[in-house]
Amino acid sequence: MNWRQWLKTLALAALLVLGLAIYWLKPDFYPTLARRFGELTGISLLSEPEAKASEPVKDHEPADQAHASFAKLTMAQTMALGPAAAGLATVGRAPFPTVHLSGPEIAQRVGLRTEQSEGRRTFPNLSGNAEIAYDANLYAEVRPRVAGIIRDVLVDEGSPVKPGEPMLVIDSAEVGSAKAALLAALPSEKLAEQTLEMTLKLRSTNSAPLKEELSARAASNKSRADVLSARQHLLNLGYNEAAIQRIMIEQDTSNLHKVVAPIEGTVVERHAVSGEAVEPNHKLFGVADTRTMWAWIDVYEDQIDQVAVDQPVRLTISGTISPVFTGKVDWVDTAVNPATRTIRVRAEMLNPSGRLRTFEFGRALIQTGAERDTVIVPRDAVQDVEGTQVIFLPISVGVYEPQPVVTRSCDEPGHVEIVSGLGPGRYIVATGSFLLKSELIKALAGGDDEE
Repeated sequence: MNWRQWLKTLALAALLVLGLAIYWLKPDFYPTLARRFGELTGISLLSEPEAKASEPVKDHEPADQAHASFAKLTMAQTMALGPAAAGLATVGRAPFPTVHLSGPEIAQRVGLRTEQSEGRRTFPNLSGNAEIAYDANLYAEVRPRVAGIIRDVLVDEGSPVKPGEPMLVIDSAEVGSAKAALLAALPSEKLAEQTLEMTLKLRSTNSAPLKEELSARAASNKSRADVLSARQHLLNLGYNEAAIQRIMIEQDTSNLHKVVAPIEGTVVERHAVSGEAVEPNHKLFGVADTRTMWAWIDVYEDQIDQVAVDQPVRLTISGTISPVFTGKVDWVDTAVNPATRTIRVRAEMLNPSGRLRTFEFGRALIQTGAERDTVIVPRDAVQDVEGTQVIFLPISVGVYEPQPVVTRSCDEPGHVEIVSGLGPGRYIVATGSFLLKSELIKALAGGDDEE
């Protein structure tokens, strides 16, 4: 035999020894490889007994029920979900080795738990801190138009009011004088008109001089102006025409003046007590319709181009995850805060329950694009191995396959969105995956040492 034949014989012998070593050290290597080849190509390399032996073992003990449930995903479901759902994506690197636990009690001890990846519809968004305020279009301050002493307070904080409803009573000398002035001007006007009428009759028969006619006309005009002045004074004090008619009919000259609600809403502020002296600039109440509130959202300069009027907004109160309030953007500020380099965005938020309160802080999400289908998994399910994000898929009891994925943040606390590498409905290790990461790192280190 020449040297080439000896070299071929030596190579074949080395391959045979390597194959026997792999079979001896990892007896499940060839069935697993054949099964994966069958999943990819549809060609089975195993006999029927071997195929059954390589299938996941269903264990009815509580510690392994979650692991065995992975077998419920049929091959037809897997093919329908595509290669990424089947765990075939490698995200730009060679596949990781399968992780084997020595026994199911290890998974039970570390609290290993599996669950299905969740498919849902989400949307591109940007978030920002938000501060709640009253809708300025639905808020009013109540101030008296006269000076006086508060005689009676008719409402309190939290009281619902309607437009024109009395809120408090003020004892004001100015009001009494204004009423009296009107009541005094009315007879003078009537007398002046009667005098003018008589004078005009006398003038028609040349029984009265022109001077008397002019004097009577002047007196009539003055009396009419006095009535108009007295009426306008009462209007300026907040009386409407119906109230003025009642004063004229009832001959009311009392000093009592009722301050009424300007809008429909709830009394949210009170600064009035009985016996207090008030002036026209004194703030007595604040009334607001809290069914709609404003949210002032801080958005950074480099994100403001994504914001537009009428974009949907979702808001949660700081420190909570529910309830979620909805609304829409109705204005984008034209100035940048020089201290924070942020721009204020105003959103009109629905508040039917009244849970939103002014000066409250929250976190707002502004939807900047159309909804899309995504996959959501717990953040703890994703581990970083050698710079690659990995999720562990249960293959059988104690056997887990590392699946590289690409993730990004999402608006649900404690979860991340899968960009690629995994489809919806896949069973994954949701908690306790750090143990599998440790085992995977050991396997990788062992492979490097063998090389």
